[in-house]
Amino acid sequence: MPPRSERLDAPHLHDLTFLADPQLAPDGATAYLVRTRIHAPADGPPTYRSEVVAVAVDGPDVDAQDGGDARLVVGGAASDDGASDARHPRPSPDGRWLAFLADVPAPETTDGAARRATQVRVLDLRHGGAPVTRTDLPGGASAVAWHPTGAGFVAVGRDVAPPAGEGDVVARTVDRLHAKKDGLPAPGVRADAPTGLWWGRPDRTALRRLEAPGDGVDDARFAPDGATLWLLGPADAEEGDAFRTSLWRMDVSRRGVPRGAPTRVAAGLLQAHGLAVGPNDTVAWLAPSDPDDLAAPVGVWTWSPAHDGPTLAADADLDLAPSVGGDARYGTYEARPVFTPDGIVVIHNRAGSAVPALVRPDGGVDDLQPAGRVTTAFAHVGGVTVALQETPARPGHLTRLGPDRSATVRYDPNAAFVARFALRDADGPLEAPSGGGPVPWWRLRPRRRRRDGAIVLQVHGGPHTNAGFGFSFEHQLLAARGYTVAFANPRGSSSYGEAWATAMIGGYGTVDADDVLAVADAAQAASPVDDPPVHLTGGSYGGFMTNWLVGRTDRFASAVTQRSIANWTSFYGTSDIGYRFAEQEVQGTPWDDLELLWRQSPLRRVANVTTPLLILHADADHRCPVEQAEQWFVALKRIGRAETAFVRFPEEGHELSRSGRPDRRVRRLEAIVDWFETHP
Repeated sequence: MPPRSERLDAPHLHDLTFLADPQLAPDGATAYLVRTRIHAPADGPPTYRSEVVAVAVDGPDVDAQDGGDARLVVGGAASDDGASDARHPRPSPDGRWLAFLADVPAPETTDGAARRATQVRVLDLRHGGAPVTRTDLPGGASAVAWHPTGAGFVAVGRDVAPPAGEGDVVARTVDRLHAKKDGLPAPGVRADAPTGLWWGRPDRTALRRLEAPGDGVDDARFAPDGATLWLLGPADAEEGDAFRTSLWRMDVSRRGVPRGAPTRVAAGLLQAHGLAVGPNDTVAWLAPSDPDDLAAPVGVWTWSPAHDGPTLAADADLDLAPSVGGDARYGTYEARPVFTPDGIVVIHNRAGSAVPALVRPDGGVDDLQPAGRVTTAFAHVGGVTVALQETPARPGHLTRLGPDRSATVRYDPNAAFVARFALRDADGPLEAPSGGGPVPWWRLRPRRRRRDGAIVLQVHGGPHTNAGFGFSFEHQLLAARGYTVAFANPRGSSSYGEAWATAMIGGYGTVDADDVLAVADAAQAASPVDDPPVHLTGGSYGGFMTNWLVGRTDRFASAVTQRSIANWTSFYGTSDIGYRFAEQEVQGTPWDDLELLWRQSPLRRVANVTTPLLILHADADHRCPVEQAEQWFVALKRIGRAETAFVRFPEEGHELSRSGRPDRRVRRLEAIVDWFETHP
C-alpha cells in the first residue's frame, strides 16, 4: 500500500527546484543547464540560488522517485572570489571552455556601498581549475556568444553602472517614449546607456569594444564558418520605441575578431528575437507572422543573400514559439531556432501543447513529439535534442528526444516532490459551447473534493498566451484545498491561429468574456455537485477579465484580481507598454478615442460590483501599474457595495507570481486561498 501523501501548502513552494536554459556540449554527450533552489538564511529573507549542472544525455529513464543525477559544475553559494549565482552556460564549440554569467563583487563606491555586477566567467573544462572572470563591465554583462573556433567570444553588456540607489539621483531627464521597463526598481526608468558589444578571449582579461547599433544590442550570433557576426538591435530610439529592431552583419577577421561598423541588412522587424545563423549566411529569428501585428502568431522568419528581404518560413497561422503559462520556472528559457540539414527546429505551440518541431524547406511543419506536454526550452546539436518539458502534474524536467517521437527523462529533481504530494494531472482539453465555437478548457480535480464542490476559474494573462499542459503550483495548491480548478483558452488566446487570437481586438470584454462565462457554465455542468459555487481569479489580462466580469455579473462567490487593469485611459501613459498596447489592442488613444477606451474599461462598471473582491498588486509593477489597482480599490470602497481588500507587495514587479521574492510569493498564494475559503 503506497504511503499516505502530504497536503500541499503554500510554503512548500520553497521545496521546488527550477530548471532553465539547457545547452549541449559540442559532442552532444552532456547537457548543461541552470538549477535554481530557494535558500532561506537564518538572518534574512529567502532568496534564489542558481548553479550550473551537467547531465549525461545518454541513458535510460530516471527513477520515478530520485529523479536521476546531475553533476554540479559551478555556482550556488559564493566562490572563493565572491562570485555567486551562475547561469547562462555556454560551452565553447571546441569543447574546452564553459562561459557563464555570475554576480561578481565590484569595487566599493565612494559612499562605501558594496555593489555587484553580472560578468562573464570562464571555466576550463579540459584542464580544470577555478573559474575566472573575463569581463569587467560596470553595468554588467547580459549575454555571451562564442566564435566557432572557441578562440574568443562576444559579450553583450553596459559600460556604465546604474545608480546604487535613489539617494544617488538628483533628477532624471526622460527624452524617449519607451522610458520605462518592468522588472526595474521604481520608478522603472530604463538605463541611459544602451547595451554594447565587446570581444573577449577565454585565456585573457582584456576586452575590445566593438561598434554596435545605435540603440543597443538585443542578440548576437556568429555564422557557422566564423566569417560574420550577426546582430539584432534597434538603429535608434525611434525604432526601439516602436518595439522594432534591425538585423545587422559584421565582418570577422581570420583571428575571429569582429571588425568595422555593423551593416544594416533589414530594418523595422517587429519584436524580433531568437536570432540563429545557418549555412551560407542564412539567418532566422522569431517574430509575429504579421509584421505589423503583435497579436499575430509567432513565426520563423529567414533572410539570406538570395532573397530581397525577410521571408516567413511556415504558415502564418502557426505559433512557433512557446507561450503556455506556468509558475514553476525561473531564469532563461531559450526557444531559439536551430538549423539542421532537414530544416529548422523550433517549438510548435498548438492547442495548449508545445513540442519540438521541424520546419521543412517546403514550409511544412512536423511535430517531433505527440501533444500533451509543454516544452519551455530546448537545445539541438548534431542530431541530438534535449528539452525542458512539463505537464500539469510534473514541473520542468530534462528529456532527450528519440527518433521515434519518444522522450527519455534524464533528470527530474522534482520527482520526489511529485510523489510526496501525489500531484494530479488535468483532464482536457474539454469543450465549452460558445458563440465563436467550442472553447477549449482543462479541469484539475482535487483528490478530496470540498463538500460544496467549489470551483476556481482561472483566466490566463496576455491575452495572447495560452493555458494547457504547463505546470502550475497555484493550481495544485487550490486542488489540495479541495477546489476543482478550471482553466481555458477563450478567444484572444494564442496557439489556435490568428483569427482566434485577434477576435477581441478593439472589443475587450465582449466575445472573450462570453467565452470565459461559457467555461464557468461548462465547469458547473460537469460537476457531480448540484450548482457548485464558482470563484474567479486571474492576473494581468486575467486581472482585467476578473474586474470586467464582476462588473457584469454577480454569479461568482468571490474573486481575486491580480496585477490587473481597470482603466485603459490612464494605462495608456503609465504602463511600460501602454501606448503600444492600447493603440493596437484596445484600438485607441485617450485624446482621439476616449469613449472607446472607456467603454472597454472595467472602472466604467464599478458601481455594479457586489462580489467580494480581493486586489493583489505589486508596487513596482510597470506593466500594469499599481495606480490601476488604486483606482479600482478607491472606487469600490467609496461606493461600498462590495467587500474588498487590497494587498500590496513592495519592490516587486509584474513577475511577482513567477519570480518574486519567495516569501512574497508564498504570501500571495496564502492570500488567494484564504479569500476563497472565507467567502464560500
